[in-house]
Amino acid sequence: MWQEDKINNNEVISFLKKSEPLTIAISNFFLKKNIILRNKHKLLVLRRNSTIYGVTLIEHSGEIHLYCKLKVQTPEIEALAHRLKMLPIKVTSIAGPEFFVNQLVFFLEKKEYLELEYFYMAKKIQKENISAPHIHLAEKKDIRGLAPLQSAYLTEEVFTEPTQVSSRYVEKMLEYIIMHQRMFFYHSDSKIVSKANTNAQGFESIQLGGIYTVPEYRQRGLAQITIKTLIN
Repeated sequence: MWQEDKINNNEVISFLKKSEPLTIAISNFFLKKNIILRNKHKLLVLRRNSTIYGVTLIEHSGEIHLYCKLKVQTPEIEALAHRLKMLPIKVTSIAGPEFFVNQLVFFLEKKEYLELEYFYMAKKIQKENISAPHIHLAEKKDIRGLAPLQSAYLTEEVFTEPTQVSSRYVEKMLEYIIMHQRMFFYHSDSKIVSKANTNAQGFESIQLGGIYTVPEYRQRGLAQITIKTLIN
């Protein structure tokens, strides 16, 4: 059954490496340098005959990330739901294989959770030689120029309500991404016209996100070259 495990367990890290990119969000957590933040999270490990078959990461913010090597049995999912109910946090989102997530939500007996299955956004890193003089690594000084693209991305691609996309919210989000992830942008005609960033970085994989090109600069391959630079 599920057992709480140590964050620095080498056995768990080995399991995550072999399972990337499907474990990208959990790997990203292991690679975070903020030890204080890491200690606020919980890691549950599913073992069968002393062998790891699944991991669940419970972030202090209420986000749940799941992965299992084999199909999880119903009693194992029910046991995980019971443990989640006992925690002093409100679950805000659950990400993982569809069957696993659906069963877990059923046993949690609530429907307000955001169910996600976003592993298709992750890919193994394959490096190429890229020469792109118009592309730059984003820094804090670039937040003002990136803000219009991030706002448009949130409303057009993520379908965030426009009333929630305040300038302060967008700037804080960009600051967080620049500090904890990687973001590149394409600069043309004295302004930023395309951008892309990582949402998670694993041991051997990355998860792409925040990809946006302003409408008048689309169909020129700018996002493609920005993503290639980001991967490399």
